[in-house]
Amino acid sequence: MNLPTVLIVAPITGENFSGLTYSVPSTARALHNVGVSVSLLTTASNKAYVNKEIFPVYYYKSEKGKNKTLKDLPKPFNKPDIIIFQSTYIPYHAKLAKEATKNNIPYVITPRGGMTLRAQKSKFLKKKIGNIFFFNHMVKKSSKIHCLTTKEAADVKEWNDDIFIIPNGIDIPVQEIECKGRNDKNINFTFIGRLDINHKGLDLLIEAVNLIKDKMGNANVKIYGPAVHGSDLKLREMISQYKLDKIVKVFGPVRGESKSDILKETDIFVHTSRFEGHPMAVLEALAYGIPCLLTPGTNVSKQVSDIGGGWEAPETVEGIALAIEDILEHKEKFREMGLKGKKMVCEAYNWESIAVKLIEEYNNILGNS
Repeated sequence: MNLPTVLIVAPITGENFSGLTYSVPSTARALHNVGVSVSLLTTASNKAYVNKEIFPVYYYKSEKGKNKTLKDLPKPFNKPDIIIFQSTYIPYHAKLAKEATKNNIPYVITPRGGMTLRAQKSKFLKKKIGNIFFFNHMVKKSSKIHCLTTKEAADVKEWNDDIFIIPNGIDIPVQEIECKGRNDKNINFTFIGRLDINHKGLDLLIEAVNLIKDKMGNANVKIYGPAVHGSDLKLREMISQYKLDKIVKVFGPVRGESKSDILKETDIFVHTSRFEGHPMAVLEALAYGIPCLLTPGTNVSKQVSDIGGGWEAPETVEGIALAIEDILEHKEKFREMGLKGKKMVCEAYNWESIAVKLIEEYNNILGNS
């Protein structure tokens, strides 16, 4: 198998809590571990990437504050075999893609949900302008679009039907975590992610809990994550308005050991998103043996429900409320469902197999055997 030189371009700093911050470096590590010469060019406008890595990491700004071009990067990444652009609507990415085209360097766009129909409706005017001025051209000149799920691919084909589908991977917890109803008395529902109320459907979740609050008993909902435009305050206002203070609580962001401790105490992981690419938080919860309550916008709800690893709820207050009621009545299923979800993740989402699949796709583009 030929091993191409790969430059990954992504807007991450290593300090925020988006799935991109986890999945992009993990992808690069996986490629590096199977022998690929890979580097990461980070393009977050506010700060360079801060984490130490086993592969080279560069920042798109020079010491003088000027944007770097490909020729400014060290060899061999000044002329890599292929470039992978992560995320969408970043003008610098479009400029670099234009330079790549001039130098006959093929590139792939991994939109991570940013090209789906629902995502296009968010900040519609801004994205429409971006499409006209640079993104349509960037997509047109791309070799392929890399989607993370079949559902995302169905949306993206309106842009470009030359698509391949490979999911995110997940680092499986080393220790064996007992898959059971974690708590004898309570049922702990947990959300971990950005507190983007509309995107993550947190308004739907709180309103659903309000609809059945008399049936919640000892169940509770804990929401963890960094605030987006004062969203933590808005969520607390909703909780107070519905008098859910004893049932629903909002906390700040968690990561590392603290996050692991929270997941170990979680019975049901909740993700009621309106749209996603491929949520890393859900894969991580499944790896911990936690059944999940998901909406179709997560892009993995059908897969998880089909293998018996959780519940798929319609993207409505009533639908989510009905799913929560069903969960409350079937605590005895949690262990079995958790084991099914963990098995699926271990088999389908380990990073080494994903790295091999990515190399095969890159070689197809390059015409390598």
